[in-house]
Amino acid sequence: MTRILWIVFALTWVLMVCSAETDNSTAVKDVILSGVQPTGILHLGNYLGAIKNWVRMQKMNNTERYYCIVDLHSITTKYLVEKKISEDGPEPDIDELTYRTAAGLLACGIDIKKSHLFVQSHVAAHSELTWILMSMSPMSWLNTMIQYKEKKKNADFTAAALLNYP
Repeated sequence: MTRILWIVFALTWVLMVCSAETDNSTAVKDVILSGVQPTGILHLGNYLGAIKNWVRMQKMNNTERYYCIVDLHSITTKYLVEKKISEDGPEPDIDELTYRTAAGLLACGIDIKKSHLFVQSHVAAHSELTWILMSMSPMSWLNTMIQYKEKKKNADFTAAALLNYP
């Protein structure tokens, strides 16, 4: 139960900070928070798995939508830690990948008049919240996280940040 309360607290904190514009209506709205890593050009899997639904959900009037480009999360992978050199030259840096992802989301139909689109690293409260959660979360909880166990098992490089990522 405590774990669920911390997750709710974390999401509430991020959403409060991300929402510069507040809706003064008294109606209770559902809140959607989802993100995509800026690993390059969006592909069919991104579109069918998430973005198509994000665009569809923009028609829902009783929902507040926050879509995030999770650039901080993407630096937990070896892909961006080691600069890869291809035959065409160096791979784009994280800023270029973030820009391309934002452009792709807008091209797929994300409407910034209907949804909040933000870059994770531009919201300082996210990093602040990470510190708070790390300070209150036992290692035993962190070691049970599926994404950490999977990446640790399948990779020769696992960043400590992946273990601490909220």
